[in-house]
Amino acid sequence: MDEALFDVLLVFGTILGLMVGSFLNVVIHRVPRGESIVYPASHCPNCDHVIRWWENIPVLSYLFLRARCSGCGAAISMRYPVVELLGGLVVLISLLEFGLTWSALAGIVMGWNLIALGMIDFETKTVPDILVLTLGIPGLILSFLIGSWTGLMLSVLSAGILGGFFWLTRKIANASFGEEAMGEGDITLVAAIGVYLHPIFLPMFLLTASVSVLIAALFWAWTKKTSIRDVEIPFGPGLALGGWVLFVAGKSMMGGLMHLAAPFLNNY
Repeated sequence: MDEALFDVLLVFGTILGLMVGSFLNVVIHRVPRGESIVYPASHCPNCDHVIRWWENIPVLSYLFLRARCSGCGAAISMRYPVVELLGGLVVLISLLEFGLTWSALAGIVMGWNLIALGMIDFETKTVPDILVLTLGIPGLILSFLIGSWTGLMLSVLSAGILGGFFWLTRKIANASFGEEAMGEGDITLVAAIGVYLHPIFLPMFLLTASVSVLIAALFWAWTKKTSIRDVEIPFGPGLALGGWVLFVAGKSMMGGLMHLAAPFLNNY
């Protein structure tokens, strides 16, 4: 593709991603409550003020309104512009990494779904099954488009390995602690993420997700001035971040690790 045309695609794709991010905010707010994501029109949850078009421009409206509802003056959560920005970044990074390919589309579909799933789990500690399906099923289709039957079989294998590992971990943890240490939603979520990952990346995924959750817990404990033992951070955001980062940058990360390890391996 011509470079100038690709640059135009990047701009319009990122704008589309920002708009989808605005829609994801609706999904994040309504799906856990069992509400329709298409009706009624977007409105302030505090005063039911209907959001006008100029109040719904991604990121910019948040700044123009100074993070306040124009109807009642209630504060607008910082989550709204953050999710919009993430929606745009997912498109931009996926296109820059993969070009105009099925892999880029997979990165975009995966990223948008994981933004919603990660935010919902963070806010409500739930993982909606419907969003796990909208993550996993397109992933299986795209794995076939990317790698034919081999790609599909590897996706199913990765999903089975991750899902089985977390299922076993949950059983052991629940028996050891005598209480619910991991939700069933984490098992289905990690299986759906596995659809997008090559089996070779699974150990790195577990490490990346664990580090992400630990960092989130430390940051939360620091902001709340409390002990990390008293912090309950859901796994979803860490799983989402670790999975997507590995999908778009796994090969580069693996290559970097091999390069760093080369001097040590040469001694054996």
